[in-house]
Amino acid sequence: MVDTPGGVGGEERRSRDNHRDVSTTSDRPRIFHLIIGFCGAFALSWLFVMALVLSLKSGGQRERSVVERSDGDPFSNAIAVSRSGPIISVAHDPVLNPSPLTLDGESVENDLLLFVWFNLRGTIDVKERATFLGKYNSEEMNPEGYAVAVVGGPDGVRPTIYWQNKAGQGRWYTFASTVVEQGRWYLLAVTFRSQRYLGVHLAPYGPKARVEVLGGYDLGGQIVPSSSAELEVGAFPKSKFRGQIGPFGVLRGMDILNEAPKFLQVLARDPAAAIDRVEQSKIGLWADPNLDRGPKGMKVREASESPG
Repeated sequence: MVDTPGGVGGEERRSRDNHRDVSTTSDRPRIFHLIIGFCGAFALSWLFVMALVLSLKSGGQRERSVVERSDGDPFSNAIAVSRSGPIISVAHDPVLNPSPLTLDGESVENDLLLFVWFNLRGTIDVKERATFLGKYNSEEMNPEGYAVAVVGGPDGVRPTIYWQNKAGQGRWYTFASTVVEQGRWYLLAVTFRSQRYLGVHLAPYGPKARVEVLGGYDLGGQIVPSSSAELEVGAFPKSKFRGQIGPFGVLRGMDILNEAPKFLQVLARDPAAAIDRVEQSKIGLWADPNLDRGPKGMKVREASESPG
């Protein structure tokens, strides 16, 4: 039998063809939707991963930032000084004097840098001297050694340094006047080079601190103190100093002209970290202020403690 367009065989073929056409047409949107859905899910997953990475990275940056800002108070161990004390002392050691040294058979430069942090509480009257660090016998008339003080004046205070050798050469040397605010921390540094040049530097504490040079003296000869007295910090007899004392130290062998200015700039801005910016071999003493952080580990004690 020959199929005709109007016959039963033709109808079946047309039905099958129509079914295939409908199935193919209806499958296309489903595949398209599946592809779109897969791409969307992949994009969302990728965005989620990226957001997580950025969040962790940002969180880490915030944590580091907090750590950087929480270094602590560099003067948290400061000692309060009043008429009755206390006074901190360090037993005599040759490295605390500016006289030439021989260590391990080698000569050590006699150039010295002495620094001390202080915070005044109350005013100092005109011409009154407030001594707060010294390595000399204060009971003698003209003792050999050195001391650090400030003197009151009509327009601020003037640092004054006692510097005298065994022969009695030397005296109190007074430097330029400067303004020192009560309740604020200041770095005072004394430099001694070539056995005859004495200088004083001062700076307020702060991240933008600038070290000010308050003058210098040519001593006119080799005036080198070599006292066997203890190094003392605090309430000296007849001293008018009232306030707080922070870290103090003695460095030896530093290049005073080229190296010291950069070091003092770091010390004024970040007292806690400055010890890491100088060679350990140059640190004679670094008291903070009742513990020596230097390589020698010297005994630092209050006056009420026994030397042992």
